Amino acid sequence: MYNGYLDIAMQIAESKEVDLDNAVGESSKYPLLIVKTLFYGMLLYALFLYLKSKFRKKGTDDE
Repeated sequence: MYNGYLDIAMQIAESKEVDLDNAVGESSKYPLLIVKTLFYGMLLYALFLYLKSKFRKKGTDDE
């Protein structure tokens, strides 16, 4: 959420041609992107494993 507000503030400052003294630069975007990608990747993998086990159990109960 912080980065969303920061991004909006930076876009407004850029459109008004104002330089923000305390703005976080582009360097913080790449590590954040990596963390987000890993986090959502792990969530998708966990969802995949959950669904896989659920369908596998469903098939073994019918025997």
